[in-house]
Amino acid sequence: LWGVLAVSAFVLASPSYAAEPTEEDKKKAGEFYKEGSDLFKKELYSGAIQAFEKAHKLVPHPANLYNIARSHEKLGDAENCVKGYEAYVDFYKRQNNGQDPKDIIDVRASIAKCRLLQRPKISIGSEPPGAKVYIDDKERLLGQTPFETTLDPGKYKIMLDLDGHVPFEENIEVRAGEPVNLRFRLEKFQRVG
Repeated sequence: LWGVLAVSAFVLASPSYAAEPTEEDKKKAGEFYKEGSDLFKKELYSGAIQAFEKAHKLVPHPANLYNIARSHEKLGDAENCVKGYEAYVDFYKRQNNGQDPKDIIDVRASIAKCRLLQRPKISIGSEPPGAKVYIDDKERLLGQTPFETTLDPGKYKIMLDLDGHVPFEENIEVRAGEPVNLRFRLEKFQRVG
């Protein structure tokens, strides 16, 4: 359809231009686009992203955004892949009276694929705060609550330990693209005797 299409997630909000691009801008953008296409074919995706971004800055076009998203997908950069494809669809719709691009089914499939690759953010908090956080390995301290990390999809055992409180364990399941926000109330040890 567009050949190699690419644009960076950092160019998502395309600037509005008061004037049409000059012939010089168009020529230079074409050179950057060709450079990006050549780099993409050589599997040099980071360089391709930079070239497509330069082309898009000079002459905004949905093909640039598509190619940037596709390059992020090839790099395994799930977050920028999703942002890039969404920017492509949004830009295309703004340029075409709200119509979806002809490749919308493929783009949605790519977005879904990238979302599956995203490592969701895990937030762990406790009352009171300051509990030591362990995930699957009681010998490996990761930090203290409040604590944030990202995890691959799967099953994990969360362990919290705070002096003067009953140690806490909870099994959780992390699903692709679904952030997890955990808050636990820790019980104080009861003095007996």
